[in-house]
Amino acid sequence: MRTRAALFPVLAAGALALAIVLADSSCGSKKPREASRLEPLEGFPREIVARRAARDTFLRSLPAAHGMQPFFVVNTQRRWASGQVVRVAFRGGDLQLRHDIENAAAGWTLSGNIGLDFGYQSSTGNYREWSPGDSAPAAEIRVGFDLNGYWSCVGTESLDTACAPTSQQSLNLGGFEQWRPPDWRAVITHEFGHALGFEHEHQSPQGGCEAEFRWDKEPGYVSTTDSYGQFVPDNSGRKPGIYTVLGGPPNRWERPTVDANLRRLPPSSAFETSAFDPKSVMKYSFPDWMFLNPLTSQCRGPENLDISSLDREGVARLYPRNPADMVALAGRQTHALSAAAKTETIPDPQQFVIRHQLDAVRALVK
Repeated sequence: MRTRAALFPVLAAGALALAIVLADSSCGSKKPREASRLEPLEGFPREIVARRAARDTFLRSLPAAHGMQPFFVVNTQRRWASGQVVRVAFRGGDLQLRHDIENAAAGWTLSGNIGLDFGYQSSTGNYREWSPGDSAPAAEIRVGFDLNGYWSCVGTESLDTACAPTSQQSLNLGGFEQWRPPDWRAVITHEFGHALGFEHEHQSPQGGCEAEFRWDKEPGYVSTTDSYGQFVPDNSGRKPGIYTVLGGPPNRWERPTVDANLRRLPPSSAFETSAFDPKSVMKYSFPDWMFLNPLTSQCRGPENLDISSLDREGVARLYPRNPADMVALAGRQTHALSAAAKTETIPDPQQFVIRHQLDAVRALVK
């Protein structure tokens, strides 16, 4: 289930998705419904939602220092440095799976000045690995397969323990070791889009899909479930809303988790946005039941399987190749990161990310 377009933060920001099908019935129909198992909707797990929310609440409470508001700085400095080679490590997955992930993710690097290093060693015939016992991150992006769902931290948030502790993956492809979905390449491309700083288009501060979603059940809806325990339209054709359906199996999301994964991001100059891109690989393909008027929704459409032309323009803007643009961007990043590094009230997990990126930027402009 995917709905995403070219939305990216000034210095980056994100979360995840699968296809979801809901058996519908004609209004007033008494015919028995054929149950259709829902696939989990991509999104941050509850514990990550809680950690990120606690972090942001605390950062918002901090006063400005050195001309910078800590919350703004931390949440805008999620772009890697232009020209940086971002390391990737694996835990689990055989050699073929790791190779296929490397190959699928590489599409992002063709249009922007950003690299991905998977640490393949011909001498050992294997890739870089991470372990739950690591005391320091083995790589900026850590791929795992053992948690539920498909999701990724956004940009440099991969190094922030509020999203991904050192002992856990920052990008998850749940179940890929046992079985890959037919759209596995698109799933990988989408999640690495997050890892490089792209947000979901349906959460665009410019409007996104929020006004088009059916958040609440239709008036008079009688709770009705299928053989899988999933909420479906009742015998009068009245439909459940997003909160009802996603609150049941297989997601079992509470309202804060639904909001964190689907509601639009607050308007902020932290984000650069493009015109809505219906072809973006960062756009979910939402099912009709989620919309008030699916036939007129800009967010409805088929799943996009590859990086669009507007996606490529976006990654080129985030990671410019032109030397003058690189220097100008590095100057802005250095100024913001240096000020943040001097702000003692910013907690250590976010300070780690700030210092890591400050070192990376300085190394690239020497």
